[in-house]
Amino acid sequence: MYALTTLKSCRGLIDFYQNGFAIPLWSDLSIQVGNVDQPYYRYQFADQVSAVIKHNSIQWDSWLSPAEWVNLKIISPWAIHNRHDTKFLFTDPTWNRTNFKDYTLLNGVTEFKHQHANHVNIMVPYAQDTQFRTFQLEAGDPIAMLMPLSEKAIELKHHLVSHEEFHRKQIQIVKFQNNWSFVKKNKESRCPIKPG
Repeated sequence: MYALTTLKSCRGLIDFYQNGFAIPLWSDLSIQVGNVDQPYYRYQFADQVSAVIKHNSIQWDSWLSPAEWVNLKIISPWAIHNRHDTKFLFTDPTWNRTNFKDYTLLNGVTEFKHQHANHVNIMVPYAQDTQFRTFQLEAGDPIAMLMPLSEKAIELKHHLVSHEEFHRKQIQIVKFQNNWSFVKKNKESRCPIKPG
C-alpha cells in the first residue's frame, strides 16, 4: 500500500513560498461590476481610504474585449525599496485562492530600485447572466506574490516611515506616456557631483 502525499510535500509548491514573498491585502475589499450591457465598476475598502482605479481600455484593447472585461489597479499603501536593480516577477498567489472566476491577476516583472510601487493589476470579467456581480477579498489574504529573479538572497525589512518620506519614494508623474522609463532614465543620468 502506498502512502498518499499531499500538496504540503510538493517541492515546487514549497520552493514557491520559500523563494518569494506575499503582499497581503491590507483591508477588506468589495468589488462590484456591471454586466456587458451596462459595464461599470464600484469598490469599497473597509478602511475607507484605499483606492482602486481603472486602466482605460485603450491601454490594453486588442487583447481582451473592453465590453467583457475591466482592468483595475488596486493601489497599494506600501512602498518597496531595493538598493539593487533586482527584477521581481509579480505573480498570482494561486495556491491561496479559490475565487478564480472573480478576477485574474496580471503577471509582470518589476524592480524596486527606481520605483517603489507594488500596485496590483487585475482583469475582472463583467457579469454575463445577471445585472451585476459582487465579490469580496479579505484583509490578510495574499493578493500577489513577488518572486526575485536572482540567485542573491533577499532580506526583507519592514519600516514605518513618515507620510512625507513615503511620498518622496513615489514615482513622479511627469509624462502622459512612458513615464516610468523617462523618470528612470533621468535618475540614472544625474550628475554625481553634488553642489557644495
